[in-house]
Amino acid sequence: MRCSRPNDAGSAPAHTVIDVAASDLASVWVQGGTAGGSETMYVRAFDGTAWSNWDSFTLTSPPNHAPVASINDQSLHINEWSQVSNLLSYSDVDGNPATEYLFFDGGNTADSGYFWTSANSHWAASTVSAAAVDDVWVRGGAATGAEPMYVRAFDGIDWGAWHAFVLTTIV
Repeated sequence: MRCSRPNDAGSAPAHTVIDVAASDLASVWVQGGTAGGSETMYVRAFDGTAWSNWDSFTLTSPPNHAPVASINDQSLHINEWSQVSNLLSYSDVDGNPATEYLFFDGGNTADSGYFWTSANSHWAASTVSAAAVDDVWVRGGAATGAEPMYVRAFDGIDWGAWHAFVLTTIV
């Protein structure tokens, strides 16, 4: 749980009383936890003379569901390039946008296909921000054959499972 008030640079830790002027009440925010669960919170009011009794309420944060990133099996000609963003599918039950992707090349021969970015011309595995996914390309191998490749996504909270796809290099 996070609670903030005007001009507050962060959040209040658990078991901390926060005094808020009635004029600032509209500026108080409560944020659910990063993990699913419930917690009891308390509130009371001051009328200028005395404090009311504490009133409890339950704040429930639904659990996050890991995102799903996938690429269908692909066929590319020898040395042909394809932009990964045109092949990539992403979904998140909670509606969270992807913040990062992780790509892994399961090929193990020198002439197999591979992922490419302007920052790293040939790599087996790399994390790429969602904002930079347009800079990721996959290349068909220098010889025909099939190889496993993998993708997964991060929604800012959880990594999704690896999704395997096959890159087949054809003539």
